[in-house]
Amino acid sequence: MLILLRLLVFGITGCLVYCGVYYGTPLLIKKGVPLIYAFWFFLWFPVMSLFPLSLILYHLEGNVWTWKNILERFCFNPLTENDWYWVVGAIFFTIIFDQFLEPLGKFFAKFPILAPPSYLPAPFNPLKRMELPPSEFFGVSLYGNWKMIILFIPLHLFAMFSEELMWRGFFFLSSKKFSVIGLG
Repeated sequence: MLILLRLLVFGITGCLVYCGVYYGTPLLIKKGVPLIYAFWFFLWFPVMSLFPLSLILYHLEGNVWTWKNILERFCFNPLTENDWYWVVGAIFFTIIFDQFLEPLGKFFAKFPILAPPSYLPAPFNPLKRMELPPSEFFGVSLYGNWKMIILFIPLHLFAMFSEELMWRGFFFLSSKKFSVIGLG
């Protein structure tokens, strides 16, 4: 039953993101909403909804609302020195292999079923060339536009935190916990 719940949560979130990116964003653009707001709304909203959902599931497990229990349940453990080596290695690995896999992304993006929406700019669309240094982000000029950084960094960090809270923090240890509420 836990696997079904995981698939359901992952499937619904993925479908919302997919439908938002391929159908919702173009619809909002046609209605006059700037690309930067339309796209990121449909990308972030489903992911950010994982935060309250993970807290609801935490409550359904019958957990006590204390910081100690929350930190333990969601695996908020301090990183060890060895963990930091893995983090640095993963970042390095990601940067290197991103460059090696770029031709593969371009190859697959040419297939209609895998093609990114035409409105997506580089680097989100591998078929479009990225300008370095970038002068705009999703149709918004970057020159002197500090409000975009002030807006996007906290929102993006919260979306990443919400995703990690659900997938790594909640479902990572759920096998034992769900038997308490009859789902395991």
